[in-house]
Amino acid sequence: MSLSTGCVPVAFKAAYITPLLKKPGLDVDAVENYRPVSSLSVLSKLLERVVCNQVESHFAAAGLFPRHQSVYRKGHSTETALAKVCADLIEQMDSGHHVLLALLDLSAAFDMVDHSILMERLSWSFATCDGVLDWICDYLSGHRFTVQFGGSESLPRDMQYGIPQGSVLGPLLFVLYTADLGGISAQYGVRSHLCADDSQLYISARPHEAANAASQHVDCMESMAQCMASNWLKLNPAKTDFMRCATRRRQHQLSRKALMFGGVTIQPSSTVRDLEVILDPELSLGPHINHLVSRCFHQLHRIKSSCIRCMSH
Repeated sequence: MSLSTGCVPVAFKAAYITPLLKKPGLDVDAVENYRPVSSLSVLSKLLERVVCNQVESHFAAAGLFPRHQSVYRKGHSTETALAKVCADLIEQMDSGHHVLLALLDLSAAFDMVDHSILMERLSWSFATCDGVLDWICDYLSGHRFTVQFGGSESLPRDMQYGIPQGSVLGPLLFVLYTADLGGISAQYGVRSHLCADDSQLYISARPHEAANAASQHVDCMESMAQCMASNWLKLNPAKTDFMRCATRRRQHQLSRKALMFGGVTIQPSSTVRDLEVILDPELSLGPHINHLVSRCFHQLHRIKSSCIRCMSH
């Protein structure tokens, strides 16, 4: 009945938000370090899953999905994104090129989605119309949320912007909201691969052309930042990482110059964390392996200590 009438029951739009710390070790007193995860009713998620499956199938069959956008799509994940990006980088490095990899950071991306812009994009760019568009419009309107934290509960509030984090359909709508970013990077000759709000941009060039390529890369990032700003999204230059890559034999040729982006001076990093994998300038994955081994060692040590305490009791 919901799908046929284009109406989502009001009870399905009520959410309880539990703020979760984005990463261990962050300041627990800073509000911006928390991710607002919504707990929705089971029936609401079931309805979203039905809609999500139908929309995904239609967009995939019609070839409407952004080509280099991973996650929230069948056969596309963070693993396939990493495999694609690393394969591209290694191929260019083996050809004797220098590669500049930048990882862009979006501030509160899911919370800044403008519903009117999203509906217009679905209509014009993805030919979504009639009952489907009516249903999505009704799904986005009238959401109310209550924050639960530390045993306390806030008063209900209306959600005028953003997409509920923790919903089934929300991530797919965000992918469609940011679908134009890949086209901008292509205009500048910069390759891109997007994983929801994680943007990976990279460009390669011969050593003597690396400086021009870096300037081209920065122009691309500035253009993407302007596009995001027009859609109420905000790139955070202070949290943007970049790294220059080359084979071991060409490491001494790499420039150590900083980049200016969004009025912020960004120094090149010796390693970057891309989708929870630590990459180094040679793409040897040595730092990532060392990190995993260290974590396993500490976990085994804790388990051993716990077993000894249990045996002593």
